[in-house]
Amino acid sequence: MTDDQYLYEDLLRGQTWIDFGPNQFLDFKGPDSKSFLQGLITQDVYKATADRSEPTCVLDVKGGLIAYGHIHGIDQGIRLMAPGCEPSTLFKHFDKYKIMEDLNISITNPLRLFHTLHLDKDHNLEGIVKCARILRQQGYDLCLTQSEYDKRETDMKTVPSDHQVVKQLRIEAAMAHWQCDMKMGDNPLIYGLSDAISRHKGCYIGQETVAMTRDRGRPPRRFVVLSGQPTNHPDRSVLIRNEREVGAMTSLTPASPSDWLALAVIKTTHVALGEKFTDAQQNLWTITAIA
Repeated sequence: MTDDQYLYEDLLRGQTWIDFGPNQFLDFKGPDSKSFLQGLITQDVYKATADRSEPTCVLDVKGGLIAYGHIHGIDQGIRLMAPGCEPSTLFKHFDKYKIMEDLNISITNPLRLFHTLHLDKDHNLEGIVKCARILRQQGYDLCLTQSEYDKRETDMKTVPSDHQVVKQLRIEAAMAHWQCDMKMGDNPLIYGLSDAISRHKGCYIGQETVAMTRDRGRPPRRFVVLSGQPTNHPDRSVLIRNEREVGAMTSLTPASPSDWLALAVIKTTHVALGEKFTDAQQNLWTITAIA
């Protein structure tokens, strides 16, 4: 096997941690923290616990994405982790709705975020939070200060989150990432984020648009996995069907010397398993999965 094939297997077995680098998150603390967030994010805040995170979206009043991330319980409150989102922008968004006295919103100091897809039974679980971050199944997050990481570095085998093999796993699972695939202002249901949106809790900002999309049964565009064997070097580009532009690729990576995988957003009327498209380089792509 090649080095990348060994790494692929190591990641699936949890023998390598995925390093998302330093990040800053938002902490909401105080007796009013959960009731405050309940009306401002799409997930039911009360589902999140200290050892299990839940995916969530932050929407604008029109139902468009401001951020996508995960929430979990912390001492006296909730932490919102949204890698790739500017923490100061998120802080300003939430702060403008703050009217409660028993609530403190703060930006954390830089924390290094790691994720693994599997844990051995004898692993020390202190500080571990269950989270579906790379695959659409449970993995595990670990946040460390730089000094904490320096102490553990020799015991942790890591790979950067932008590594080709990590991208391959994410693409195979049709997992959209902020900045890579998602665009600010998009309807979250485009990306198959129904698990991040509670059907049963009360009102939240952007709910009307989400509910309307669900009532119609489909968003205007869909997030899909494409496979191809390009003869010309592929690049993220528009996708064409019947001489019309119907979508665009957002992420792509080689899966073997001849096979490539890609993620794309395509108009719903053209989405079905097996449908074929060409890109700007005249390569042929086929839909193999729909988020």
